Amino acid sequence: PVADVKFCGLTREADAAHAGALGARWGGVIFAGGPRLLTPGRARGVLDALAGDVRRVGVFGTADPAAIAEAAAAARLD
Repeated sequence: PVADVKFCGLTREADAAHAGALGARWGGVIFAGGPRLLTPGRARGVLDALAGDVRRVGVFGTADPAAIAEAAAAARLD
């Protein structure tokens, strides 16, 4: 059986590519604050490095729903 694995808090394209190569099902970025916080544009660049059928996700915390929708669209989240 294959385990479902998510790599979250990705900040570099190389790490995202490696996560995909390792068979991750999800690759995630952080919009909620902290040291791994990315802008939507930067998140898109990082997540564009995912290969295969890796789903793109984000952590938002208490952001306004309109801001979440805007960031999700800009980063092309699934």
